[in-house]
Amino acid sequence: MLNTARHSILIETCPFRHMIFSTTKGDTMKLWISIIVLISAMMAQAQQNTQPYLVVYKEQDVRQLRSLQGSRLQKYLRVQTQQHESNLVKALPEVRGLGGNDGIKSLWILGSSIAQLNDQSAQKVSQLPFVRRLVSIAGTASLINPYRGDVNVENTTAFTYGLIKLGMPDLRTQYPQLNGQGVRVGIVDSGIDANHPDLKGKILYYKDFVKPGSQTPTDEIGHGTHVAGTIAGGNTSGRSIGVAPGVQMIIAKVFGGSGSSSREELLLALQWMIDPDGKPETEDGAHIVSNSWGYFGKFNNKDPQDEPFCAVLNRMRALNISPVFAAGNEGPGEGTLRIPGACPDSFTVGATDSSDRIARFSSKGPAKWKSQNTPKPDVTAPGVDVISARPRGGYQPMSGTSMAAPHVSGVMALMKQARPDLTQKDLETAVIKTSLDLGTKNYDMTFGHGRVEALKAIQSVIQSSIF
Repeated sequence: MLNTARHSILIETCPFRHMIFSTTKGDTMKLWISIIVLISAMMAQAQQNTQPYLVVYKEQDVRQLRSLQGSRLQKYLRVQTQQHESNLVKALPEVRGLGGNDGIKSLWILGSSIAQLNDQSAQKVSQLPFVRRLVSIAGTASLINPYRGDVNVENTTAFTYGLIKLGMPDLRTQYPQLNGQGVRVGIVDSGIDANHPDLKGKILYYKDFVKPGSQTPTDEIGHGTHVAGTIAGGNTSGRSIGVAPGVQMIIAKVFGGSGSSSREELLLALQWMIDPDGKPETEDGAHIVSNSWGYFGKFNNKDPQDEPFCAVLNRMRALNISPVFAAGNEGPGEGTLRIPGACPDSFTVGATDSSDRIARFSSKGPAKWKSQNTPKPDVTAPGVDVISARPRGGYQPMSGTSMAAPHVSGVMALMKQARPDLTQKDLETAVIKTSLDLGTKNYDMTFGHGRVEALKAIQSVIQSSIF
């Protein structure tokens, strides 16, 4: 018992075990409270010093995994990942408390988990016998910012020039039933104006990754609404703006007013596109996913299979989903692609203008990986002064590869309606083989295989000239 007027207290709790505090009897309680508060704050700070890691589990049966496709692959990945996550929590219960939430998010598409870990917990996780490796996914990605033009809603043609270039007027005349009906197109972007007259009633699912739990579709910067208009917009203004106005859209809002997002949320958004209702037994995922975003990073020192986004795109293809990506607006130099547009399994789109010239800003390949140079882009499409929807019911022109990619996503949707049996590989092959060759003969790193032509692509699949 301490009963002297002044006494010394030796603190044994690290990091203060060598510090001696001199107090009066009346101050003892205040001192202990201060120390407890300080230690608690340091412990909380240690927990906050976490970053997101991809916990990649060891495959239990690699041969079986490689033999699976479609829904069977999805079910297998879910079951395996759940088992591994259960083992992870049993081995290290503390991982649930790190990062200020439950600490673990399932990225079953890669047989992995996303976990918020500090240095100490990361070391422990990496040593577990069922963990193959840890990959840091800290960092952000951004929308491929477009060049915005002045608003011009004066109609001089029944179709935007982009649709005319694709051959849409003749396509609508020859195949009036083709509008994308029955096809689901996902868009990972800044959201959507769900009340726009050209887009109203066309949203099948919406999820807000910026403000989780929000049910009301929003779009602070207009990028996602413009993309959606090029894919699915109607002609309420008197001018057709969308390639496939009959599609159902699955909208993931991952970018807010800043135009940036975490890589963690983008990985989860791509996975959500596969099964938006969370019920594997229902077939409601996207057939095509349109993306106009990416991030810069050195990838010439690693292989695509070691890049999480490339691995996700590879799995999406195995699930028969076409991942379409804008090439980027960092041209005209070579090797200016972003990830995931640089991934081998991305169907990457550059931008052309109304005269079929390459847009100066359009990023070019090759994508130089450690063990391979991947030729990119795959194709080009109209992306300069493209008029499409803007929030609050209007229209505006924008320029960028962000405007080119949705043209291609819309064309694929029409093809999928015409031939539902086509795989993602079939769709891409038909788009490539029917594109208008521009630039140097055959493939080049500027135009890819050429500028997309919707009418020829549709004719090729209906007449089975390719398949």
